[in-house]
Amino acid sequence: QTPAAPHGRQWAYLNAETFADGRLAHSSMHQAVGEVAENVTYRLSVTTGRLADSPKHGGSTYTIGLYAGSRESGPTLPLQVWRDPVTPEPGGSATVTVDYDSPMHTPFRGQTLFIVIEAVPGTDIGVRQVLIDDVRLELITPEGST
Repeated sequence: QTPAAPHGRQWAYLNAETFADGRLAHSSMHQAVGEVAENVTYRLSVTTGRLADSPKHGGSTYTIGLYAGSRESGPTLPLQVWRDPVTPEPGGSATVTVDYDSPMHTPFRGQTLFIVIEAVPGTDIGVRQVLIDDVRLELITPEGST
């Protein structure tokens, strides 16, 4: 069950910070998208951007993933997670895609499927900021329909 497409322009910034004393802080977001289906492929595509004046240590590093869980507990079981090894050029954007093949008779049937996007602190002191500009989830069946 794919939710209806949103209307209007929607985007978000996620931040991660590495402090001089070694502390780390980060932000993340997750969204429940329906019940985990069997024998389908979920394709999660996320477009991220980097500000034109973003310093090198502020480059976007993040993870995107699909998780199972419940509405009460939130996303608890990673199904497929991808960490971005590439930082978009200043003023640029990049689209990354993660596929998860949900098997027939999945042990996660009946659980809630979540999209999770998380900023990741770096080794350099400072703030990293990533612009999340577009998030799309496709459901591909064995027949090829979405």
